[in-house]
Amino acid sequence: MARQRLHSFNLPTAFCLRCGYAADAATNILTSGGPKAGDLTICISCGALARFASDFSLIPTSDAEAFAHMTPQQRQVIARARVAVASLKVPPHGTKH
Repeated sequence: MARQRLHSFNLPTAFCLRCGYAADAATNILTSGGPKAGDLTICISCGALARFASDFSLIPTSDAEAFAHMTPQQRQVIARARVAVASLKVPPHGTKH
């Protein structure tokens, strides 16, 4: 199976609602399109889930809420992404004070 090319997009800085990580980009792991309001995102520092608002700020989203609308295959993608995030050990930076 061929590896999919990842597409990254610069975004206004948004802070993780769990760890405060300051993110200013997103990488779409499923399609080549950029993020849009309602899309799910995973913090690269702590693995927390959130959804993008129309201004690309983050909306709190619990795992239960997100998983309720996913197929088993989509939940598996999230699980694999979290394993990858844990292996990166990205420290929070630019946290809110």
